[in-house]
Amino acid sequence: MDFVSEFPLTPTKKHSIWVIVDQLTKFAHFIPVKTDYSLQKLVKLYVSETIFVPSDVDFTQSILWEVHSSPYAMHIGDIKMFYKLQKLYWWHRLKREVLDPELVARTKDNVRFIQDRLKASSDRQNSYAELKRKDIEFEVWDCVFLKVSPWKKAIRFCCKSKFSPRFIRPYQILRHVGLVAYQLELPLKLDYIDEVFHVSKLRSFLCGSSVEN
Repeated sequence: MDFVSEFPLTPTKKHSIWVIVDQLTKFAHFIPVKTDYSLQKLVKLYVSETIFVPSDVDFTQSILWEVHSSPYAMHIGDIKMFYKLQKLYWWHRLKREVLDPELVARTKDNVRFIQDRLKASSDRQNSYAELKRKDIEFEVWDCVFLKVSPWKKAIRFCCKSKFSPRFIRPYQILRHVGLVAYQLELPLKLDYIDEVFHVSKLRSFLCGSSVEN
C-alpha cells in the first residue's frame, strides 16, 4: 500500500492515488484520494472500493443460503422490534441509579412535593365550593319532596321498578329537629318509618311540580 501524489487535479479535486495490492490475489487497486483524508475516511473508502460481492446471481444466492442456513444465523427482522423497544423503554443506567440513595431521596422529595401540591389544589377548590354552598332551610308546614335510595324504595315504599322516581310525593314539615333535620308528616301506612330526615334528603316543593301519589 502506498500513496502517489503530485498529479494534476481531477474533476473531483483529487490529486493523489492510493495504491493497494492484495497479498492473496495480487490484485492492485488504484483509488483517487486527497492527501488530507482522515483515517476513518480512508477505511470507508477501502471497504467500498475493494470489498464486493460478485454480480453472479447463483453465486450470491449460494452465499445467502449458506449464511441463513447456519444455526447461528440471525436476521435483523428478528430483533428489529427489540431494538425499537430498547430505545423507548431501556435505560442502560437504570440498575445503578435505582440503588443510588440520592436518587431514592430525590424521588421521595418529588412525591412529597406532588402530594402537597395536590392537597393545596384540592383545598382551594373546596374553598371555592364553600363560598357558593348555601344551607337549605325550610319552615314548618312547608311541603317537601322526600328522596329515597333504591333499596329503600324496594323495601319500604314498594317501588320495585328501576325507573321509579328518586323523589316521592310532598310531605308537610311538622317541626325542626336540631339544625339540619326535620320531622315530616307521613301517612299511617308508613308509620314504621322514622319521621325525621336529614335536609339532604329533602327537596323544595314548588307549585306546579309533578307529584307522585
